[in-house]
Amino acid sequence: MNSDLSKSVTCAIGEYLALAELLKRGHEAFIVQGPTQEGWDVAVIRRDGEFERVIRVQVKTIDWPKNNRRTVTLSNALAFDYLVVVLLDLEKAHSRYLILSKSEIDSLASPENPDRNNKSRSWYIAKDFSESDVGVHEDKWEKIKCG
Repeated sequence: MNSDLSKSVTCAIGEYLALAELLKRGHEAFIVQGPTQEGWDVAVIRRDGEFERVIRVQVKTIDWPKNNRRTVTLSNALAFDYLVVVLLDLEKAHSRYLILSKSEIDSLASPENPDRNNKSRSWYIAKDFSESDVGVHEDKWEKIKCG
C-alpha cells in the first residue's frame, strides 16, 4: 500500500475507519463537515425517548508505527465529547484505536497555553505503550454509549 499519502488523505482514512467502527457497534453516526464543526469530525446521535443529543467525536490519525510523529494536537479547547486516535498501519489489514472521553484526554494533554493557536494542547503517545499506560484506552468503544 502507498505509504506516501498526503496528510488530508490519511486524515480522511482515519475518519472513515472510526465511522465504520461506530456503525458496526450500532451507533447512528455521520461524518460532519464545515466550519460549524471545528474541533470534531463525527456526530453520533443519541436518542433517549423523544430527546436527541449529538455526541461529538474528534478523530486524529497517526501513520503508525512508521511515522515518528506521535503527538496528537487538539485545538479549540477540547470542543468534543470523545477522542478516537486511529493508529493507521498501512501495511496491515487492521488499524488500532484509542478511545478517550473528554475528561480522560483533558488529564493527559499538556496544559492550555493561551499563546498557542486555538488554545491547542498536545498529547504525546509513547511508541511502545503498555497496558498500564495508553493501552488501557485501546478498543474501548463501549465508552461511547448508544441511546
